[in-house]
Amino acid sequence: MDTKAIIDSLTGIQGVKGISIMKSDGTVLDSHEISDTDNSIIGFSGTTFNGATNMFTLGNARRSVIRGPGYKILIIIENEHYIGVIMVEDADEDMVNKKIEALISTVG
Repeated sequence: MDTKAIIDSLTGIQGVKGISIMKSDGTVLDSHEISDTDNSIIGFSGTTFNGATNMFTLGNARRSVIRGPGYKILIIIENEHYIGVIMVEDADEDMVNKKIEALISTVG
C-alpha cells in the first residue's frame, strides 16, 4: 500500500483534518495531523467494526463513519489495513471515499 500517495492525495481535500493508515493490529504505517489518541480511536473502531461485520450474512462492510459534534471519522477497511480520515462535519465523505477507492485501485 502506497501510504504516501494516499496521504498526499487526501491532504488537499477541503474539510480533511487528519489521515491515518494502519495495519489491523494497530501499527501505524503513516499519518498526517493525527494524535496518538486519534490513532487509537481509529484502530479500536476499525477492529470493532471489522469484527462485527464478519457476522453479517451479506458479507463484510468496508466503510464506517463515526459522527460527533463538529467532526466525523471515515474508516475504510482495505485488506488488513485501516484508512482513517478525520473531517469537519460538513465535509463530503462520499467524495473522500471515492478518492480513496480510486487510489487503492491504482497505487495499491
